[in-house]
Amino acid sequence: MARPATLAELVAAIWRYEPGVLALVLRLVFVPCTKDPDGKHTHVLALPSPESTAIARCAFWSSKNLVWVRMHPSVAVIDGAAFGNCSSLAAVTFSQSLAEIRATAFSRCTVLTTAVLPRTMTHIGGGAFQGCERLSTIVLPSALVHIGASAFEGCAERVQVRAPHSLYYLPTDAFPRNARVTWCSRTGSPPSLPQP
Repeated sequence: MARPATLAELVAAIWRYEPGVLALVLRLVFVPCTKDPDGKHTHVLALPSPESTAIARCAFWSSKNLVWVRMHPSVAVIDGAAFGNCSSLAAVTFSQSLAEIRATAFSRCTVLTTAVLPRTMTHIGGGAFQGCERLSTIVLPSALVHIGASAFEGCAERVQVRAPHSLYYLPTDAFPRNARVTWCSRTGSPPSLPQP
């Protein structure tokens, strides 16, 4: 099959081979930004559909050639498994409007090394970055109140985390056992949190 050149060709090709995926594609627009030397699209600007501010569940699941993503400024939610299992994804520029990353959104992005989350972020779902083996630097925003179970489990052995004092919910397994967590507070110690 020839590579689709237009959105209409892409929709027709998906309808022919994967009719169940068509609704997902129509809810999400992705614009190729650059091509690698082989001509494959490796960098995308992720845009939610006009009536939504979310990147749909499984939107880019297992996209093996995806290397870099820049979120459109309107993106407020990244739904579950949206970028899960993108084994070549090395860098993500998050929207400054982002409030929530849902469960397993970036799970098993094995070459992702850094996650600097925007100051608007309040919620990280369970397993959101689970299995990101090379993730070694995590900067969490001061507005963050919830980190789900196993959110960063399986990340780099010596991951460095800058965590806010605003957290209300933090399970004991949120970070790898050897994580070096720096608390952004006057005392430098973690807040008193209710146990999950």
